[in-house]
Amino acid sequence: MTGFAPRATRDEDLEWILGLDAAERTAGWIRGSTREQHRAWFGDPNVAHVVFEQDGIAVGYAILRGLLDPNRAVELKRVVIEAKGRGHGRAALRWVRHFAFAQHGAHRLWLDTYEHNLRAQHLYESEGFVREGLLREAARTDRGYVSVVLYSALASDDIPV
Repeated sequence: MTGFAPRATRDEDLEWILGLDAAERTAGWIRGSTREQHRAWFGDPNVAHVVFEQDGIAVGYAILRGLLDPNRAVELKRVVIEAKGRGHGRAALRWVRHFAFAQHGAHRLWLDTYEHNLRAQHLYESEGFVREGLLREAARTDRGYVSVVLYSALASDDIPV
């Protein structure tokens, strides 16, 4: 995707990120994070917090954790895209894979999603992530308990990064 690029998250991005979090939480897709949690991640060497831009305009963000994990297992904590259906989510996921495996030397990249988030599951599976299992009613949300699906990709998987 031409003009699509990640950059480090800046303090001035925080209000926009919190707005995205609030909308996604209200829609039932994520748990969301506090201002303090995001700020702590900005300076944590174990975390990559990035904003994705399309032609210089912020379109989403991602958080990866476990960059210092001795098992070389990186977690995609969150990827949030503002406007759905434009290919930004797929481009972000491909960047995440490249960052984790080619740039960071991870062995395993993993993530979880709510069981009812079928759109995300379709994207992950179409990008080579393997469904590992279901954690029944593992997350407490505003709507009650929901089950969580685990996914992973390995550096040895035959998927180009």
